[in-house]
Amino acid sequence: MVLSSLFNTLYCDFPCPHCQEKIVTGIGFRVGSLIKARYKIGDTLNWQQEPRRPEKRPNNGNIITLGHFNCDNPKCTSWQDCYPDIQTVKITVEKDRIIDVSIYTDALSEGQFAILTEITK
Repeated sequence: MVLSSLFNTLYCDFPCPHCQEKIVTGIGFRVGSLIKARYKIGDTLNWQQEPRRPEKRPNNGNIITLGHFNCDNPKCTSWQDCYPDIQTVKITVEKDRIIDVSIYTDALSEGQFAILTEITK
């Protein structure tokens, strides 16, 4: 099975950093059991099934990773209007629960779907 084709989706909304219009979108990310699961903020990640990324559940279930999406901003004429600012987000997971998603602007220096850190608290 090719892991690069597997992902989960986080559905949420947040303000566009350019016009503050609410964006409602699905964000692809690769953490937990990669089973094309659908999540929202507050949901608990599934770590029970394989394949998993990382292969082993992080200590205390705490991790920060990157997710990616296509711009669904109705004020944008194309995805290029706000690229790269709203194409990448940081997803924070604490005790296996998705607790936060925020725009991530340093993504050009990170790998796609990068795991930024495993939180040790």
